[in-house]
Amino acid sequence: MLFNRPTPLKDGLDGLKNFIEMFLDWLFINVSTENKMDYITLAEKKLQNSLLEDSTWIADYRRIRIVAIKKT
Repeated sequence: MLFNRPTPLKDGLDGLKNFIEMFLDWLFINVSTENKMDYITLAEKKLQNSLLEDSTWIADYRRIRIVAIKKT
């Protein structure tokens, strides 16, 4: 079963930036701090219409649930 699990991110308007810095910081190893912030700002601008609700970023997680049955 596949279902949506929208999850509000903490820290209000900083939620997406903090999420990116926590989980995706490895993508910016060879990027200057200034350019990194430019990329994060660009991501926020592109996603604000679909993932920002009342000053809270919503992570658009999807969950998959599988049931396994062992045959004997």
